[in-house]
Amino acid sequence: MEQLDQAVKCEFPLRTSILTNDTGDESSWGIPMVTADGEIIEEGDSPPPSALEGHAKAVSEDAKLQYIWRDTMKDYGFAGKPHRRVSVLMISWHGKLDDLETMGEVNALEDVWRNDFNYEVVKKELVEGKRPGIQLIKHLADFVFEYEGDSALLIVYYAGHGIPGPPGELHLAGKRQPNIKHSIDNAVAWHESEHIIRDAKADVLLIFDCCYAGNLLTRNVRSYYQTRSYETLAACGRREVTNPPGEDSFTSALIWALKDLLKERKRFTITELQTRIMNGAPNFPKAQFVPLLERHDPCDQRLILAPLPSGLEAESPISTPSTQTLDLRQNYLDLRFWFATRPNEEEIRNLAMRLRRDMMDKNIGAHSIGWLALKNVDLVRSEKEVARNVAKHWRWVARQKSHIQPSLVNGGEGPSEPKAQSMVTILKFDSSPV
Repeated sequence: MEQLDQAVKCEFPLRTSILTNDTGDESSWGIPMVTADGEIIEEGDSPPPSALEGHAKAVSEDAKLQYIWRDTMKDYGFAGKPHRRVSVLMISWHGKLDDLETMGEVNALEDVWRNDFNYEVVKKELVEGKRPGIQLIKHLADFVFEYEGDSALLIVYYAGHGIPGPPGELHLAGKRQPNIKHSIDNAVAWHESEHIIRDAKADVLLIFDCCYAGNLLTRNVRSYYQTRSYETLAACGRREVTNPPGEDSFTSALIWALKDLLKERKRFTITELQTRIMNGAPNFPKAQFVPLLERHDPCDQRLILAPLPSGLEAESPISTPSTQTLDLRQNYLDLRFWFATRPNEEEIRNLAMRLRRDMMDKNIGAHSIGWLALKNVDLVRSEKEVARNVAKHWRWVARQKSHIQPSLVNGGEGPSEPKAQSMVTILKFDSSPV
């Protein structure tokens, strides 16, 4: 990661009070910091646009409509796969590097994971003296090495600052300081380390409590049967900020929602957790949308959270994989719905209700219908054009280094501007064996 020379102001419009630290002095919350590209964001602005801006916006809109779909389809179909073992890696910054003072909430969430859910918890702080990127890679590698497995769920939680880059990229930092450059010595590119947890032999849940966390929510959908879940629950959207630690923070709402759901049921999906955070947490900003999206390939089932047996107790039905769940989904059908304009929330809700009713009335033999993606045809074409131009650029750079005439490589054509004209929705129907 190259050094980031300019400062960016990360605004927190959700809370109007001025924060103070333990000494009574005004904290550094709101002090300028840098983006991954070193561009300046003025007060109230969003991260700088990029060639994939249209795609990233579409993914954000897809997350909101997908929430409507899942909420309408709740309590019908497959709730998700249970796990024999659940482990949590909690990543934050050492106190000297943490101007948000996240430790109180990190400890409170740890207590919920350990005592209410009986999950194994590993807490790691990024400290001074070693490059944080190297520390993060080591922590992730050790975590995967120790806890991955066929029936395992790995949860990675992060609390700290988020620095936006191009869509799909997020840099993590502990402090926001106006006169200190953010570089490989004091910030870390999550997207460059994520492959370690992404390649784990386990289901994965990422929970990020930082500004611009939704910038991670970009991925390309593939239409093949996927049996491994990889979901991301972000505190806010890709162009939004979230409150720092306090009663109205995302982590406070997460803790409340986890405890509240446990009072009602023994297990619940991440979608239900998302809904409870946004619609139930008493102090969480009502206008703040909490994105939930699969980070990469779509999966045929939703992740669930459930307390595990404590101590040396025998495995319970909750922690034992269900043969019924594994046997029913043997066939699936992908359909594509074409829209002249982008469907709104009411259209998606009506479509989900009609298909749900047909399943309940046995007019459709499917046991569940999952949302894969909402896509725009022109944006898909634009993405391919951007990819071609990136390849041209790197070939040009390589030939420049080899002293070959660049005009032979790049004709000077840039990516075409996307025009939103038509939409595509892909649904997956899962059915039992005939």
